[in-house]
Amino acid sequence: MGVGSALALALLNVVVTGFLVVGAQGLTLRGPPNSVAKAVGILGDFWEMIRNALIASLLCMLTTAISICWMKLEFGGAYPAAALACTAIVCGILAAGWYTIMKMYNDMAIDMSQLVRGDLNVGVGMQMPRPVDVGNEKEATIPVRGAVREAPFIGSSACRSEM
Repeated sequence: MGVGSALALALLNVVVTGFLVVGAQGLTLRGPPNSVAKAVGILGDFWEMIRNALIASLLCMLTTAISICWMKLEFGGAYPAAALACTAIVCGILAAGWYTIMKMYNDMAIDMSQLVRGDLNVGVGMQMPRPVDVGNEKEATIPVRGAVREAPFIGSSACRSEM
C-alpha cells in the first residue's frame, strides 16, 4: 500500500507540475495583457498542493523502505541491530535530502514585494512600449528561417556573375 501511495502521489506531482509549467509559459508568452501576473498567481495557487503531495510521497517511500527493512531482516541473526541500522541509513538519507531542499528553497525564495506584477512590454528605441507578436500569430504566413536559396539556372545572369 505504501509503494502504491508513493507512486500515485509522485505521479500526481509530476503531471500537475508538467501542465503548470507548460501552461504558464504559454500563457505568459501568448496571453492577453497582464498574463504574466496571472501565470504567477496560478502557479502560486497550486504551490501548496504540489508541496504537500511531494512531502506525502516522500513519507510514503520512507515508511515503505523502513517496513521492508524490518520485514526482510526479521529472521536474520542480528535482527534488531541490522533493522535499526537500515532505518538509520534511510532516515539519514531522507534528512540530508530534506536539508538540501530546504536550503535551496530559502536560497531561491523571492520576497513578495519583488514578485512580477503587470505585463511584459518591449520598447523600440525611445518610443513607448508596445505589444510584440512573439509567436507571429498575426502574420498570414510563418517566415522561414534559414531558407535555402534556389540554385541559378545554367546560362542565367546569376550563374555567369559567380564564374
